[in-house]
Amino acid sequence: MTTLLFALLFAAATPDDFLQAVKDQDAVKVRSMLEADPSIANGKPVTYALFHLVNKVSFMQPQKNEILQLILAHHPKLDLWQTAALGTSDDLAKMLKPEQVNALNEYGWAPLHMATFAGNVPNVKLLLDRGADMRLRAKTKFRNSPFLVAMLTSDFETVKLLLDRGADVLERQGEGDTALHEAAANGDLPLVKLLVERGSDLNARDDDGKSPLDYAVQHKHDEVVEFLRSKGVR
Repeated sequence: MTTLLFALLFAAATPDDFLQAVKDQDAVKVRSMLEADPSIANGKPVTYALFHLVNKVSFMQPQKNEILQLILAHHPKLDLWQTAALGTSDDLAKMLKPEQVNALNEYGWAPLHMATFAGNVPNVKLLLDRGADMRLRAKTKFRNSPFLVAMLTSDFETVKLLLDRGADVLERQGEGDTALHEAAANGDLPLVKLLVERGSDLNARDDDGKSPLDYAVQHKHDEVVEFLRSKGVR
């Protein structure tokens, strides 16, 4: 079936139809709907695509997210928080007002949460330089700080930057997880090593009594298991 025919089939698509295609990660529908009407991507679809959860376990880094990249290729209008995640530092600097540095969006995240989640290092630097609060907790059940949010997509440079700027490696989210729990669950050995080097509690327990080692064992991340055990964790 030709691209033109796809475009004709989806020409009457509604914003709700497009949002559902994004949620379903249906690249064929998303591409065709965008070709028929690029403006259909404005608003919530960008955020829904950004927060795509893989196998209900881990989030995807933006550059590896096919649906998100399809949307961004059509240059949707980004709000402040979306720009913090996906825009350039120049874009963000032009848009950001002093009173918005720690403002929360409808999902309970500040611009710094968005930038750290997306691994947007230039925007993280800009926001920190403008006075963004690294201790600010998201208004969600997880109560993540920007540092803990960065762990969700395991961006090494972002995590390192935040630690260099004074993030607390011992912080816990709403269910008791530390950054080390998250890195161990993701099997991210470089991040695990960085966090241990910066003073993580190897024996920290979440609200269910599980340690980072328990997470690594549960998810069968043998290299992380071996490393943690080499540090005396049992």
